[in-house]
Amino acid sequence: MRLHRIAVLVPVALLALPAPASAAGVADDHGLGLAKQSTNRLTTAFIDETGTLNVAWADNAGAWSRPVRISGTVATPRSPVALAKPAGNRLQAVFTGKNRMMYEAHVDGGGKWTAPQPVGPDIGEPGGSVTLVKGGPDHLAAAFVDRSGRLRVAESQGLAGWAEPRAVGGGGGVPGSAVGAVKQTNGLLINRLVFAFFNNRSALEVATKNLNTGDWNPPTVQSGPVDNRPGTAVSLVQQDPDLVTAAFVDGDGRINVAWTIGTGKWDGPVPISDGSFPRGADVALAKQTPGLLTATAIDESGRLNVAWVQGRKRWNAPILVGGPVGRPGGAIAMTKENDNTLTAVFRGRGDGLQSARVHYTEQWEPPVSVG
Repeated sequence: MRLHRIAVLVPVALLALPAPASAAGVADDHGLGLAKQSTNRLTTAFIDETGTLNVAWADNAGAWSRPVRISGTVATPRSPVALAKPAGNRLQAVFTGKNRMMYEAHVDGGGKWTAPQPVGPDIGEPGGSVTLVKGGPDHLAAAFVDRSGRLRVAESQGLAGWAEPRAVGGGGGVPGSAVGAVKQTNGLLINRLVFAFFNNRSALEVATKNLNTGDWNPPTVQSGPVDNRPGTAVSLVQQDPDLVTAAFVDGDGRINVAWTIGTGKWDGPVPISDGSFPRGADVALAKQTPGLLTATAIDESGRLNVAWVQGRKRWNAPILVGGPVGRPGGAIAMTKENDNTLTAVFRGRGDGLQSARVHYTEQWEPPVSVG
C-alpha cells in the first residue's frame, strides 16, 4: 500500500469521528532527541531507566549503532531530551537534571561528546521537558515550564552560551510539562517563534516572539478546557508558509489537531483518530514531503500509528506499522534523515529504542531495534 494510492482526506481540519470510550492508560513519557549531526549522520539522544544520557546514531540511513552512555545518573529516569544544532557543526543536547538545572552536552562534527554540564539556575522540574527551536542560523531557544508554572525561554547566539532564562507571562502552567515550539515564517511579514503548552486547567496557551523586532506576546489562552490531563504534551509544526498545526492526545485517547493561519486566532481542536492512545501520549509531527505532513504516536497496544494530510485537505486516520514493540503512549520523535527518508524513533517496551523509516511516499518499513 502506497500513500499516494490512498484517499487523503481531512484538511487542516477535520476527520469527524464518534467519541470513543475513554482510553485506559495514561502516558508518562515524553521527549526523545532526534537531529542530523552531519550530512550523513542521524543522532538520537535519550535518558535511560537509570537517569543516564545516551546517544546512538545511524550513518547513511543504515543500521543504528548501539547506544553509548555519555553521563552519570544526573537526571531522573526517562527524562525528556532535546537535540538541535546551535551553530556550525555543533550538535547540542539539553535536559533538566535531578537538581532542577538545565544541562547541556554537545559534540562538534564527528568528535567525542562532552559530559553534560549545568547551564542555568535551579528553576526547572526534575524530569521536566525542555524544547529546542531554531530562530535563525546561529540562534537557538530553549523553552520549559518552571517549577512555579511559568513559561521560561533561554536563548543562545552562536556558540557563546546560554542567556539567563526569561519568564514569559505569569504562572498557570504545569511545572515540567512539554512545550511545543516552532519557527513560523512566510518570507514576508511573519517571522516569529511560537510556543504552546496546556495549562493547569487543560486549556491551550500560546506565546510568540517576533524575530524581527524582538517583541514578546505572553501566553494567551487559545482554547477552552480540553478533556485531557493538565500539562499534556503538544507538538507544533509549520504545515505550510501561513499555517501552524498543533497535535496532542485528548482524554478520550484520540489524536487531535488545532491550527492557526497567519497570526490569527487558533481553530480546533478536532480529533483525527479513534481512542486507541493513552491519555497524554506523545505525538510527533514532521513534513514527509513539501506537501505532506505526517503525525506518529504509539497506541495502547504498543504499535506505531501513522496519520497524514496532503496540503490542506482532510487528514487520513492512522494506519498501523509493525507489531507491539513500543512503550504505549511513549516518547517519539521524527525528522528527515535525508531528502527522501523520514525517520521515527520511539521508546521500546524495555529500556531500548525502536526506529521506523519511510522513503518518499512509499510504505513504512516496520520498526527495528536501535542498536
